[in-house]
Amino acid sequence: PAFRVGQPDWHGRGSRNLLANLTILRGGRGNRSALIVSSSPAFTNAMPQLYTSLRIQNVHFVKVRGNSAYAVMPIYDSRVMFDQIIIRDCRDSGAAGLILASRSYVTVARSEFRSNNTTTARGGIFRIGDGVLNVRNSVFVNNDGGGLWYQENASGSVYFSSFGGNRYYNVVAAQEAAGPIVLTNNLFYETMGAFGSVYLFNDGDLVREFMLYNNLFYETSGRVLDGRNQSSTTATLNTRSFASENVSGNPEI
Repeated sequence: PAFRVGQPDWHGRGSRNLLANLTILRGGRGNRSALIVSSSPAFTNAMPQLYTSLRIQNVHFVKVRGNSAYAVMPIYDSRVMFDQIIIRDCRDSGAAGLILASRSYVTVARSEFRSNNTTTARGGIFRIGDGVLNVRNSVFVNNDGGGLWYQENASGSVYFSSFGGNRYYNVVAAQEAAGPIVLTNNLFYETMGAFGSVYLFNDGDLVREFMLYNNLFYETSGRVLDGRNQSSTTATLNTRSFASENVSGNPEI
């Protein structure tokens, strides 16, 4: 049955569901997603304040494949919390993201994303539009692709997380992302290739809603870009001129 007790970590409401303590191995083959989370139109139309809620805890996704039509995991009209999950050696083949979320509230905590490949469409691990994506205490390392993509009407935050050795933008605020998008107390290091560590689309309203606080950048080739300018070296990223704004927020990159 539906329940109305708010869960402050992830705004869970609706049916009480838990997926825990298992490994999903080599799923997603043959035009199928490994896991789909959604709410029926009849349910959301009748009770627009309630959604399907799912907590995914201690689940490992290993060597799962997606394609251009079917992501590894699509999420629609739902509230999902990923807690202590591991996604490794998974591959996107055109969906521009392993996990695609729309009209949803997604929270990621204490999780690890390692050695995945999302380069076919230069995507990321998570891609969200018309929703909220919050990431806490998680690690994105050695992925052949990016990390987090905020698209149209998306907002969220990234706290206490590490991004290292990835081959595309770790965090992207794309055109028409809604904001606010807050990055605080994160570590960015050794972003590979010619791309940047953090990318902010060149839009005045979005720039004002994109906030950096207290992050550390140890980049060999990665950059922080706002669509016009860039800070491209470790010295530049952590110098007084940048770090003063980095601490206070709303940087003029």
